[in-house]
Amino acid sequence: LGWLSGGVLGMVVPVLAREFDTTIEVAMWVTIGPMFATAMFAPILGKLADILGRTRMWWTSFAIVVVSAFLCGVAPSMAALIGARVVGGLAGAGVGPTGFGIMCRDASPQQRGVIVAMQTATGTLGGSMGIALGGM
Repeated sequence: LGWLSGGVLGMVVPVLAREFDTTIEVAMWVTIGPMFATAMFAPILGKLADILGRTRMWWTSFAIVVVSAFLCGVAPSMAALIGARVVGGLAGAGVGPTGFGIMCRDASPQQRGVIVAMQTATGTLGGSMGIALGGM
């Protein structure tokens, strides 16, 4: 899914700038905002998941991602769209670390390495491909 969302954003940012009558620089916050939120809060929400429970944190974060996606779809302004995307990024910061924790919970050390490598490779490759394909 990373390649799809990256591709959609690569194609949509210039359209958003025209649609909301703003600059490309402002529209780029549709992409930058959630990335920043995820990077800043992933360690915090990962630790919180250790305290409150990984499964509970994953489902709560996932539900917020879904609500954020809906809010993005009905956003009446660029500010509302960017805000909804940032909320989605915050929730994504809860999905990522807890997902790794859930996947690796019962795995042996050898299996953990494979699980983390596969998840990291597919997520990174997918996101990179999506942005490149969307730009084309």
